[in-house]
Amino acid sequence: MVANRVGRSRWAGVVAAATVVLTVVGAPQASAKHVTDYELAAWNTHGANTKNKLSLWQPQSKVFDVTDLAATSDVVALQEVGKLADFDKLVQRHMGKPYKVGFTCKIVVKMLREGRECDWTFPVNGVDEKRKVFVLRTDDVEDSDTEKGARPNMAFVVRTSTAAVRSWNYLPPVRSSAVHEGDRGLLQLVLKDNTVIYNVHADAKPAGGNVSALLKKATEATAGLDPRPTGWVMLGDLNIESKYLRAFVSFPIRVVDPGVPTHDQRIIDYLIWSDPVVLKRFTASVPATPVEFGSDHDPVTFTKKP
Repeated sequence: MVANRVGRSRWAGVVAAATVVLTVVGAPQASAKHVTDYELAAWNTHGANTKNKLSLWQPQSKVFDVTDLAATSDVVALQEVGKLADFDKLVQRHMGKPYKVGFTCKIVVKMLREGRECDWTFPVNGVDEKRKVFVLRTDDVEDSDTEKGARPNMAFVVRTSTAAVRSWNYLPPVRSSAVHEGDRGLLQLVLKDNTVIYNVHADAKPAGGNVSALLKKATEATAGLDPRPTGWVMLGDLNIESKYLRAFVSFPIRVVDPGVPTHDQRIIDYLIWSDPVVLKRFTASVPATPVEFGSDHDPVTFTKKP
């Protein structure tokens, strides 16, 4: 896609802040796949329940669910995945028959946040698919009992047979009277070939107001890894239309979106990546499906551009 360079005065401060994130770090690993070789996806599941309160973690016949996205992707970045307590109930309720869904989970802690690391099995056309699931409560307090309490939490779903995982972690936001990096930080996934992927859910008010802080955080965190990767990928709900983001980033940072609205007539779910390889690019699309998506956001998939 051609970058939109039209400025917006209300983003002037963001433009200035974003200039610090354009450093390319390190040298690529000789054995590493290029990040565009992976099939990636992002979806804000809006609490991971449909309007009829059906879990999007279980196979549905009339609703597009997480298994549909995970079946065709190496890595899926999910936002608003529901409260940990609800996820634990789901694990118990939907194991075995009739859904033939199985979770085996352990409790983990990342940067003082409680999470779950699970082995997940689900059926696709009569064949069992296996994935690794990393779920994290992104705040350091208990989930709220309100509907909004289910929204901050994030997850990765990984097909480890094609995307072996080295580590995962959480980069919490700085929040003080002087500095505010937003409501949520970044969920980080590092693959064994040194590919670095960040799951993002930027602030809604002001819309995408912390994106520049998250870009800086991703660049600095990636530079601190050993061995140092050549760049990073960030995907999820940016809460700012992609055309505005293109106005204040430049190579090696690039933006790819599906070209159609993903939420409320806006394109706010997409992928950003920092990479010096000019000729390798992503293409993005919203999955074609005869059923509804079960969330107020459309999922987006990202594959290598031919």
